[in-house]
Order: sequence, then C-alpha cells, then structure tokens
Amino acid sequence: MHDSAFVILAAGRGTRVGRVGVSLHKALLPLNQRAIITRLIDLAPDDADVIICLGHRGDQIKEFIRLAHPNLKVTFIDVHGWDESGGGPGLSLLAAHDAVGYQDMLFTSCDTLWNETDLDSQPAGSWAGVAPVPAGTQPARWCRIITAGDRALSVLDKVPDGPTGVAYTGLGRIIKEDLEAFWGGVLAGTPLAGEHQVTGGLEALASTNHLNVHRIHWTDVGDAAAYSHAVTATSGYDWTKADEATYVMPDQGRVVKFWDDVAVGNRSAERADYIGDAVPTLVDRGRQMLAYKYVPGTTMYEALKAAPIEYPFTRLYQWAAHNMWLPVDDARDVEIAAYNFYRNKTLERVEMLRAELFVQASDAVARVNWDELVKGVVPCRFHGDLNAGNVIVSEDGEFVGIDWRGDFAGNRWGDRRYDEAKLLAGCVIHWDRARRGDFRPWEDGDRYFAEVLECVPEKRRRDVQTIGALSLLNSAPLHVQPLDDVLVVRGVRWLETLA
Repeated sequence: MHDSAFVILAAGRGTRVGRVGVSLHKALLPLNQRAIITRLIDLAPDDADVIICLGHRGDQIKEFIRLAHPNLKVTFIDVHGWDESGGGPGLSLLAAHDAVGYQDMLFTSCDTLWNETDLDSQPAGSWAGVAPVPAGTQPARWCRIITAGDRALSVLDKVPDGPTGVAYTGLGRIIKEDLEAFWGGVLAGTPLAGEHQVTGGLEALASTNHLNVHRIHWTDVGDAAAYSHAVTATSGYDWTKADEATYVMPDQGRVVKFWDDVAVGNRSAERADYIGDAVPTLVDRGRQMLAYKYVPGTTMYEALKAAPIEYPFTRLYQWAAHNMWLPVDDARDVEIAAYNFYRNKTLERVEMLRAELFVQASDAVARVNWDELVKGVVPCRFHGDLNAGNVIVSEDGEFVGIDWRGDFAGNRWGDRRYDEAKLLAGCVIHWDRARRGDFRPWEDGDRYFAEVLECVPEKRRRDVQTIGALSLLNSAPLHVQPLDDVLVVRGVRWLETLA
C-alpha cells in the first residue's frame, strides 16, 4: 500500500453525454485521442493506489485498462446496487472504503478534469475542488460551496435558493485523520433525486471547520454540451464518432481501438494478419477493443509539411503495390461485393444526410453508372482507408498503414481501386487538418492529386475518381457540421467533373 489512494468514481450510466455515450462508457470518451480515464490516471499522484469504482459498462473499463495501461496496478471495485434507488457517487465511494483503508484519499468523478499543476499547491488538510459556477448556467444546477476565504462554510447541493458560492467540481481530498467523520457524513447524507451523494461527507467536515476549498482549472465533461466544448477546445473540431474510438498511447507503445459492433473488431483483427507487415502488429485484444503496436513517426501529411519529399505519393503508391496490394486467391462474387459496397452502401449513407444535403448528393449519385463501375474490381489485400493521415512515415523513412478497414462488403479482400481512390480523396480533403477544424483546400492538394492519378493505370482512372468522390459522400453523414457540408459539396463537384 502507498501513502495515499486515488479513487475514480465510474459506476454511473452517463445518460447526459448524448450520442457518444450510447455505446461507450463516459470515462472512455476520447479527448484528442486520449480517454478521459487515461487523463485522470495521468493526473493521479505518483505514490497513490489507483482504485476505480465500477457499475455501468464496468467490463469496458476493465478491458480498456488492460489493453491501454497493461502495467498499471489498479484495484477495481464492483459497486453493488449502483443502478438501484440509493445508488450514486456516495454509494460508489463508500464501496471503496476498505480499499482506501487508513490513508489520505483523493477522489474524483470520472467526468472531472483539471490541470496537472493544480495539485502542486494544494492546501493542507482536507479540501474540495471548486471553480466558478459555469457562465450561462443556473446556480441551482450545481452543488455549491459557500466559502470564507479558503474555508468551506456550508454545502448547497443543487438548491435554488441561497448565495451562489462556488461550484463543487467532483474532486476532493480527505486526509486520513478526517476519514472517519467524512465516511459518517456520507452515510448519513440525504439522497438527492434518489441518489446517494458525497456531499454529506463534505458538509460533515465543513460544519467542524475541517474542510478547505481548492480552486482548480476545471474541465467538465459530464454532459453532451460540455464534452463537445472540451473536444473542440483540445482538438479544434468535434471529430468524435458514436460507434468507434481510437486511443493513441505512445508511452505505452500501443494504439487501442474500440468498436461498438464486436464483429467489426473481429474482422479488423483478422485483416491485420491478412494484410501482413504493411500494418502494425496486434499486441492484445478484448471483446470490443484491440491494441496494436504504436509506430513512432509522423503521418504523411505531417511529414510533407515538415520537409519536402521527392514524389511522395509515387513512393507511397509503389510501396503499397509491393507490400499491400498483393493478389489474392479467395475473391468470390467480386461484382456482387462491389455492387453492395459501392452502390448499396452509398445509397444508405446518402439517406442519412440532412435534407438539404440529401438533395445535392442524391442528384449526383443518380448519374453514376453502377453496372460499369463494378466491372473493374481489382481484388487484393487492400487497406481500406489509405489516405495520407492513415500512413505513418516511420523514423527510418518507411511507410506503415494504420486504421485499416475491417472488410469489403463482408470480405477480407478488397478492391485496389478503393485504396487508389482514397489516396485521391485525401488530396481533396486534408484529413489531418479536418480533424482540427480546418476545412480549407490543401494548397498542394491539386499537385499531389495529379501525382496519384498519374500512378493509376489509365484504363481505370475514371472509375477511381468516381469511387473517390463517392467516398467523400459516404463519409459526410458520419461527421457533424460543417465537415458534412464540405464533404458533400466537394464530392458532388468532383462527380460533376466526370459527367
């Protein structure tokens, strides 16, 4: 046992985080490709026992910790009754009572973040982390603490009356000498909306002048609006998808991928072996997640920005031809697969678009000659999302493909034309910039587009361009505004140039 305990309360359902919480525990929501719980673990004191209290989707948390933090020593507490009347953060924290023992305890809700320097100057004794009541919100929405200087006088838990005070952030520290009084207060506290709270323990300490306040730089990610704001602040644009997530862990030497659909993850794992050395090696996998080896280097977009590379896409094209687009002997019913992948999937995705975008996209798609398009399939061990953002230029100048597609209409083989089209589409949309909310055309995009197209055999250049334009339309409904607008406009214009 160390000198202190760090307790993360992660048992609740997270019903307020909107579409991204439909399939993923809110502690696993990504912020700039790092899970919230990873950020909390990084904020933990170095000498602390990490304790995570679990309930809703507890298996997801356990799987993620095993894959993303394989060397972390952590105690998992399964909170009994978390989903019953009387559950809540107070019940979750009480479940950690024995694991904490007699040592200082730092505890936090799993939707609270702060600056790594905030704990450098923490007050002596027990304290509650506080911040100003968020602008534009009613004080009654928050648990507030009334203060005199740095001393907590009383706790107002989401009551409409009384002074505004400061907002309690969900972070607190209880020194071991105050634990008995704190635990007793939590036990005796009045439930709020049917949930047991930790505020009874804070009030017990405040009433005896044993609770200070510590003002922190608070990032709240507890609801859809707050999470979207945090994503935009860290990344520049809300790139988050509802059914999948990517976590990049350089310090752990691995990348972890999550899919809501277990079958997608299974197919991705199978295809990693099928593609071979052109993609990173899988190092571990679970039910909904897999981990592959992190490749030091930069994306091709970043490499091109840092230094000029002579004929970069020609080199990449030749690398793919020799290392990835290898012939296959298991391709069956290729035209049927292509028809499903190109036509049927495109029509389904177009139906998902907002009304004003649907009209533009459906008119353009109606002019595609599907019968001709599906005749030219070139079966191979394709990547499936081969753009410059999914190509790592390693430290020794080699290429590695990341974030490969799980299948081609249910098949592990795919169409070489699709990879060629994705290379073109990555010149029309600079995906690395788009992730940061910069949707301007790439200054060098036209030049690199021409270079890629020159590599493609002339007989299939028209098909490859059609597929590239369709890939933009297919991607549009997967993203929020304004990227969906940009993808539809550029995809439609591209198709119009081929008419």
